[in-house]
Amino acid sequence: MKYIALKALPHGQQPGELFEESEAIGDVLIRVGHDTPEGALDAALSAAEICGTRVRVSDAASESDTDLLDRLGDVEIDRVRMLTEPSAELRAGLFERDIDIDCEPVSPSGRRELRRWLREQAVSRTAHRHGRVAP
Repeated sequence: MKYIALKALPHGQQPGELFEESEAIGDVLIRVGHDTPEGALDAALSAAEICGTRVRVSDAASESDTDLLDRLGDVEIDRVRMLTEPSAELRAGLFERDIDIDCEPVSPSGRRELRRWLREQAVSRTAHRHGRVAP
């Protein structure tokens, strides 16, 4: 599977404008490694830019799990987006620090990938049982 980063935004929009009413998740750290698929990092960075999410990148080849966990003690991170297989030590360390971990692979579908970079929100309307919207 090949990942293609989104190069142009629809209708001439700027990054962050596409989801003005949605709230981007806070700071995210993307962890890559030797098993990260080609193009996955570019696709994740593009999705984060479109949603207005602040991102930092960590490479498992140059920063050990222990070093990463030590660094996370000084930095406020809300979520770690794993593009490589995390060790049990890293999972436990993130759990202890109350940091969300997202281990799902990057989706080649832009719409599915963008939802990983926004906070979920539910919008509902009350409707009569016959489908008429209540005032």
